[in-house]
Amino acid sequence: MHFYNLLFDIPIFLTWVLCTVFFLGLSGLIVLIIRQQRSNSTSPRSSALSHTLISGLLVPIGLNMAFMASDVWKENEKGQAATEQEAGAVYDALRVLKHLPDPINADLRTRLLAYVNAAVQDEWPRMGHDQISEQTESALDVLTINAAKTAIEVRDDPYVSSQMALLNTYLKQVREARDDRLNVANYHINMQKWLVLLILLSVCMYVIYDIHYHTRHELRKAVVLISLSFASITFLILVNDRPFTGSSIIEPEHLRQIQKSQFQ
Repeated sequence: MHFYNLLFDIPIFLTWVLCTVFFLGLSGLIVLIIRQQRSNSTSPRSSALSHTLISGLLVPIGLNMAFMASDVWKENEKGQAATEQEAGAVYDALRVLKHLPDPINADLRTRLLAYVNAAVQDEWPRMGHDQISEQTESALDVLTINAAKTAIEVRDDPYVSSQMALLNTYLKQVREARDDRLNVANYHINMQKWLVLLILLSVCMYVIYDIHYHTRHELRKAVVLISLSFASITFLILVNDRPFTGSSIIEPEHLRQIQKSQFQ
């Protein structure tokens, strides 16, 4: 498994520590490389230019981090909303089933709960590995097909027919919410964005060194503060990236509540 994927399966606090250590180490390495290069160079340093550049660097750094964070948090909110909408549609479908004749109620309720069980127990773990559950897909297909057949069979009864139409509407919402959830589960931050972030860090370290090369104490403070800033933003992005993966996963709490309520 790729090292990046391992970051999602470790405790959140440890993720923060690793981000901090990584950026401190990388920043220190960049500074050492710059110092080695400068020790062999006889060209004069332009501190005035570096002071000008440090202000200009804040714009691309801020924009890049904002784009990454916005994409991640937006997908995280989509995943949370899809999970809630799916559970809400299931609950509404169960509520409609209570008003249908017992044979229809018992049959479709069993199939609906089979879908809920498959989604919670089989599909949720698979989403963390960019997979879908054939068991969940099959359970939903069987449920919708049987609901459609039942709607045709009871079309001569106006009340039951209207309730079946409402039930099929909720089942359609379940499928749409599930599709949205699976789309979010497949979203990843591409490596190009991380590469741009590392390039900006390198440029930032170059400018910081150019400004503080003559005062080692000030240089250390600047490197640590900049590294902590990059580490903090990266940590927040990692925690919210891949919302159905790892220790910060969006849990199917509402679907589990439906499971529990059916056994009470």
